Amino acid sequence: MAGNLEILNTTLSLLKERGMRPTKSLGQHFLVNKKDIETILEAAELEKHDTIVEIGPGPGILTLALAQSVHEVHVVEMDSKMIRILIDQLTAKGIHNVELHKGDATKVHLDEFTERPYKIVTNLPYQITSEFFTQMTKQATHMKHAVVMVQKEVAQRLIAGPGDMSLLAVVMQLYAEVKMVKKVPKTHFYPAPRVDSAIITIHPLERDGLDSDEREAVIQLAKKGFASKRKMLKNNLASYWKQSEEWFERAGIPVKARPQELSVDDWISLWKHFKVDLDK
Repeated sequence: MAGNLEILNTTLSLLKERGMRPTKSLGQHFLVNKKDIETILEAAELEKHDTIVEIGPGPGILTLALAQSVHEVHVVEMDSKMIRILIDQLTAKGIHNVELHKGDATKVHLDEFTERPYKIVTNLPYQITSEFFTQMTKQATHMKHAVVMVQKEVAQRLIAGPGDMSLLAVVMQLYAEVKMVKKVPKTHFYPAPRVDSAIITIHPLERDGLDSDEREAVIQLAKKGFASKRKMLKNNLASYWKQSEEWFERAGIPVKARPQELSVDDWISLWKHFKVDLDK
C-alpha cells in the first residue's frame, strides 16, 4: 500500500484533475494515513469470500484495498463527482467486483444490496452517524460485523458504562458489542476535521433472548427515560406509571436513579417488569 504522502498526493491529484474540493456539507474528510487503513482492514478480518458494504467511499482509497481482498464490495455514495472518480479508479486498475449505489446511506435498506451475509467497513460521514447507527440496528439483519471510523466523542459514547450512558449507547449496546480499536488524530485526514476520530468494531449479539420487537420496546422505554437526563428516571416515567417506585424496587434499580446511570441490563429488567405499551 502507498505511503501516507503518496496517498495524499493521489487524493489531491484526483480532485485537482476534476476541479473538485471536498464538500463540507457531505462530511468529506478523506483518510490518508496508511497505518490507519491497515488497521481498518485488519479489524475487518477479511476473507476472500466476504461481501463488504462501504458508505461514502470518496475517491476510493479504502475501496480499492477492500476490492483486492474480498469477493465483492457494495459502495453507497451520493456525490456524483466522487462516483465518477471511483469508476475511473476501478477501470484503470481492472477491478470488476465493486458495485456502485448512488444515494443517501440513511435512506437505503442495508440488506437490499445482497442476499449474502456482509460486513460493513467504512469511514462514516460524521453528520449521519447517529441516524446511520439507528438504521443499522433495525435493518442490518444480515450483517456479520462492522468496522467504522467515527468521531472520537461518538466512539466514547458508544462504549460508555453506567454513569455516562446515553440513548445512543443503550440502542447500540442492546444490538451489539462495541469496542474501540484505535484513536485517530484529525491530522490523518484531508482536509483535517475539527475533531479526532476513532476506529470501532461492532459485533451483533443477542440480549437475553430478546427478539427484534422486544428490543424495540426496550428502546422505546429508554427514549421515554432519557426525555430529561437532569430528572430522576421515575419522574421521566411518571406520566406512564403512577406507582413506579414498587416496580423500580422489583427491577433492582434505585428509586432515585437517573437515566444515564442505568446499564443495558437495567433497561431490560425495567422493561420486563413494566411490560407496558409505550405507544398508548
